[in-house]
Amino acid sequence: MKKTIFLCGAAAAWFFTWARPCAFGVEMPVRIDSAKRPVIGLLYSAAQAAELPGKDALSNYSKAVSAAGGDILALSPLLSPEETAKRLASVNALLVPGGIDVSPELYGEKPHEKLEAVDPQFDAYEYSALKTSVERGIPVLAICRGMQILNVFSGGSLYQDIPAQVRGAVPVGHRKRDENNVSQPCHHDVSVATGTLLGDIMGAGRTAVNSYHHQAVKRAAPGFAISAVADDGVIEGIEKGNILAVQFHPEKESGVAQYAAIFKWFISAALSRGGTCAGVKVCGINDKPSVLAALSAAKESGIANFALGLLLGTTHSSREKISEPEAIELVRYIRSTAYSLNVHPRIVCVTHLTDSRKLIEMVRTISKKALYGGGGLVAEAKSAEGRFACGDAAAIAKDPVFDIIQIHDDMPLAEIERVKQAFPGVKIMKAMHVPVSSTGAEKEALAAQAVNLARQTYIDALLLDSANLSKNQIGGTGIVNDWAAAREIIAAVHREAGKPVALAGGINPDNAASAIGATGADMLDANTGYRFDRSGGSWKPLASDKSAPKDVFAILSVMKQVQDIPSRFSGLLFE
Repeated sequence: MKKTIFLCGAAAAWFFTWARPCAFGVEMPVRIDSAKRPVIGLLYSAAQAAELPGKDALSNYSKAVSAAGGDILALSPLLSPEETAKRLASVNALLVPGGIDVSPELYGEKPHEKLEAVDPQFDAYEYSALKTSVERGIPVLAICRGMQILNVFSGGSLYQDIPAQVRGAVPVGHRKRDENNVSQPCHHDVSVATGTLLGDIMGAGRTAVNSYHHQAVKRAAPGFAISAVADDGVIEGIEKGNILAVQFHPEKESGVAQYAAIFKWFISAALSRGGTCAGVKVCGINDKPSVLAALSAAKESGIANFALGLLLGTTHSSREKISEPEAIELVRYIRSTAYSLNVHPRIVCVTHLTDSRKLIEMVRTISKKALYGGGGLVAEAKSAEGRFACGDAAAIAKDPVFDIIQIHDDMPLAEIERVKQAFPGVKIMKAMHVPVSSTGAEKEALAAQAVNLARQTYIDALLLDSANLSKNQIGGTGIVNDWAAAREIIAAVHREAGKPVALAGGINPDNAASAIGATGADMLDANTGYRFDRSGGSWKPLASDKSAPKDVFAILSVMKQVQDIPSRFSGLLFE
């Protein structure tokens, strides 16, 4: 099995003729169709998961999702924490199904005598899945018990038993059971509120819904709108943003138009990935084969947000640093090849310079010579975007060939602001260095430092990287930093500043999805993780061979893992 890349002149007229196993034992699929089916995470209890695949207790959910155009990925407490994190990082949306009662301890009550079976282990697992999904901003559809656990997770409370605790003016039957205590179909009317998402999906006004529950939302969680109510006052729907919860079971009657519409909305929301997708940066580009590998992988994967990093003006040890003449040649090659392949990379100037004047002059010189000097290219790609007029060299001053300037080391804030003033159309990404391990107090200090940086109007994004001070290396170390600390930093920056944060340090094809799942990063930045030796069939990074180009299969693997992971803030970096 082979994969072939054809070259045409300086540009790559690529395509894959076959798939073949990559270095880490994964068959690289051929892209047959550009249409995507979103992956929906479905939560199974341990008991339900233990019966798979022979018996699927949640088959109605799987069928409804499939009919609407999605695919199910099972999540359960039987999975390891690492596998759960990896799967949660890969799904486009989360489906929280019906089931048994929710433990009242979660909302501060003692068990009522009518409380039925509970599963604290599954409650905790669903809490964790909801936390990750809400932080990632992906769509959530919660049904019956799913609505109840979502409400409690978000700060609301429940009625433990409707017949015993709800005294409505109009009695409503919410559950019907036969002589063997088996649930039977039961229907009643609800009023769906106008101006709500559920009203837009199903139609506002009165409608009949099925009903199989004896618990219900008592106090809706803060920030959630009540979208549907039964005649006895029981809440039948709540929502917030792209989170929709209903007390009835649309999956049991998914052939009915109003129920099918819920799953159609859900799949549509999942396709939009709750926002833009996370990004990938291929750093340390220092040769044309690496450029071609990165752009070909981007074309093959279809990733929307990706960048190529050139190391310039470095003051620390780096195998991939390049000179200004080398940068000029590489920028020309990137632009011509990207134009031929119809892909749209962001070009990043990665620098250790601390003097803004030297940095500004270097960026202007490279831009001028890459675009207009020495017979270089006229800017086809950027002129197509309307950002350059052919021959308009004056535009370079404020709109250079670099889309992002990544600033390492200790450039003073006033110097960073001068760089932004010189290039207002360029994104400024400030690097911070996270240790391999850190105490709670150190995590808090790092988060506070990051929030302070992100709040500066002239800083558009942060990058969390590793440092190897013993070898005088700032970036490009191949060392994984403290992901727990990174998660706290990223969450704080998202919450307090609303800006994207990239993660670097030891990122490679083996841990890419896990890295985003564990940290919530908006972009993964790798350098040494794209260079490795495949002889012997195992993944073995090359630690010192500068001459080895980036590997197309390594880049493709990372891009495929990341391209469908939603990110609320990556669009701010790649817009």
